[in-house]
Amino acid sequence: MKLKADLHLHTTEDLNGKQHSFFKLLSPNELIDLAWQNGYEVLSLTHHGFLFKDDYIEAYAKERGILLISGIEVLACGKHVLLYNFNIDEEEISFEKIRRLKNSSNLVIAPHPFYGTGKCLGRKLLSNIDLFDAIEFCHFYTRYFNRPNKKASKLASQLGLPLIGNSDTHIREQFGTTYSLIETEEKSMEAVISSIKSNRAEVISRPLSTLEFLKVARSSILESFLEI
Repeated sequence: MKLKADLHLHTTEDLNGKQHSFFKLLSPNELIDLAWQNGYEVLSLTHHGFLFKDDYIEAYAKERGILLISGIEVLACGKHVLLYNFNIDEEEISFEKIRRLKNSSNLVIAPHPFYGTGKCLGRKLLSNIDLFDAIEFCHFYTRYFNRPNKKASKLASQLGLPLIGNSDTHIREQFGTTYSLIETEEKSMEAVISSIKSNRAEVISRPLSTLEFLKVARSSILESFLEI
């Protein structure tokens, strides 16, 4: 079966979202409802430096046929990294600590690596490539601007790494623009992670409209300015 998945999402429970409510983040319930209405079966709430665990939200998602995968977006030596099925609950971490904790049951994804902002991995991706199981295809592009994703796609192809489509949702306009179809035998965290590592994921994406691009760009500029 193929599971519709988005593994890079932020909600009002994000520590930084609580501090900067003008981003109009969706609550976990709102995001789960939106995902359910659009046929998603796998999500990960990857808050900044905060491993979100909530039995009620997990049950709420399960009632709607959605699997929540444990995830977090950390700063590894100042660069954004997505970690899944790690017992980590801290904002900043070293690449070496990730190496020590990494095993066959968890997953490391390089989010939006070549977008040129200070917290994108850039060259740090290549110098730590042994850590990464997959590279993200980012939602932030238009028909006329997609160079960072093309670079990420080329690198993934050269290295034989999976490419994973995510929306990095902070505002409503981002959700649903980019996601993955993950081919797996069962709907479980272990099976999803194994399938991604085995390169059994397909990126589904569309370019942002001009209005969507401007709204997302404004959000990104504010985020960068506030260093969140």
